Amino acid sequence: MKTTKLLKGLAFLSALTLVFTFGSCKKDSEDEPTSVSKTGLLTSSGWVISSGTMTWFGQTISITDSMDPCEKDDIMNFKSDKTILYDAGALKCDPSEPQTENGGSWAFENNETELVVNEGGDITSFDIVTLSSTTLKITAAEYDSTFMTDIIITVEFKH
Repeated sequence: MKTTKLLKGLAFLSALTLVFTFGSCKKDSEDEPTSVSKTGLLTSSGWVISSGTMTWFGQTISITDSMDPCEKDDIMNFKSDKTILYDAGALKCDPSEPQTENGGSWAFENNETELVVNEGGDITSFDIVTLSSTTLKITAAEYDSTFMTDIIITVEFKH
């Protein structure tokens, strides 16, 4: 998958155009009662990007710092039917863009430790760092053959 498509996707994920403020993290078992499923946590309401970083060649840069305000208010809704619905939020980058748009599908894998997003055939697997009633933090590593290095993307979303 092309890194540019992934980056655009995550911020429009929130749109997916990747991007992110680090908060404190507690173990999920301390944050949530055991009766709340991961699916319930993920699908309870929309997620807005709060911070994001990209690390490559040993350097970490903020993705969210380069995002426009109209991208930062986008909402990613994981639906219980395993689809994703993107909402442009209150600020649209282009007045003609639709308010909502199909964002593909999602699934849990590896004992619900990975979130797999399929956006029009582009499949990205994210490790779940935190999934609580208020925070979704995911990370993905991708090899960039042009620069011959791994790129690590970390994104945090809030309700």
